Amino acid sequence: MLMPSGTGHDAQSMALIAPTAMIFSPSKDGAVILPKNTDFEMLEKNK
Repeated sequence: MLMPSGTGHDAQSMALIAPTAMIFSPSKDGAVILPKNTDFEMLEKNK
């Protein structure tokens, strides 16, 4: 499955010295920056 994303954040810099990964979770309308748009109960159920 392809999941194109423009994100990178600190993982891009850290990847130069160590393996890195990013975890993506669904958020309301794709607005992941704001915690109010994240369903934390759903995240807890799927750990």
